[in-house]
Amino acid sequence: ITSRGCPFRCSFCDKSVSGSRWRARSPVDVVDEMEEMKLRYGIGFINFYDDNFTLQRSRVVGICEELLRRGLDIEWKCEGRVDGVDTELLRLMRSAGCRVVAYGVESGKRETLAMLRKDITVEQTIAAFSATREAGLRSLAYLILGSPGESEADVLHTIRFCREIGADYAQFSTLDAMPG
Repeated sequence: ITSRGCPFRCSFCDKSVSGSRWRARSPVDVVDEMEEMKLRYGIGFINFYDDNFTLQRSRVVGICEELLRRGLDIEWKCEGRVDGVDTELLRLMRSAGCRVVAYGVESGKRETLAMLRKDITVEQTIAAFSATREAGLRSLAYLILGSPGESEADVLHTIRFCREIGADYAQFSTLDAMPG
């Protein structure tokens, strides 16, 4: 975990632990830890569990450039938002060892995204998955089925949308409303 917190307002998210204020470790500190895991423990793959690894572009660039500068041969996966990536950034991430980017797609329906307060568009999702593929990375789509107001047809639309965007992996979850 290289950062905590998320400034976005998605209605389904529990921020009771990390909160809304984003705090991040420096690129050098992150790569120092990656290097220690590689050299001391022989780790070859790291899964970043940050809520939003790609939130600050300059930090992602800094981490990638530091990995490349050190020649650290280690693969990794991260979480990002579809409105926070582009082909140039994803290509840099790929050259620095990234192999998979997971995105919170949630739905293929504009109305459901609005209800979830996701603050992304269907078009941004399509563009991000296209850019991810173009950069030579695999993609993971996190999706929520059964949001309030969704019909069976809406759920089937989201499943079809997941196929249309070409997600390499998909994780479907159901929405369970909790107090607060």
